[in-house]
Amino acid sequence: MPYLLFLTFHMCDYTLSCGIYGMVIRMIEKTLVSEPDLAGISPLLTYKEAGQYLRKGANFVRDLVYAGELPIKRIGRSPYVHVRDLDAYIDRTTESGDDARRPDMTPAHRRKDSAA
Repeated sequence: MPYLLFLTFHMCDYTLSCGIYGMVIRMIEKTLVSEPDLAGISPLLTYKEAGQYLRKGANFVRDLVYAGELPIKRIGRSPYVHVRDLDAYIDRTTESGDDARRPDMTPAHRRKDSAA
């Protein structure tokens, strides 16, 4: 890491103010230092982590839990979603063949065509 900062300093223009230089350093550090991969440590994920796993948001996961489509485990008062349950949800909702095709016309398309 110090080597990279040294390189960054020499790549930047020496006339840059300290504020801009500090901003550049923070941007580089953010890209290099990511959050720890908690999924590798524990199979239990928070709503936010489960949302990242599904490439959705925490509210999407919460709605699935409230709808009864996704079970949770509680440790104390905190709810967690097991990775195995997320994989089962993905398997249940996967579409293939004709089911995966987009419908030819949705109601919104019909309205546009009929107005023309």
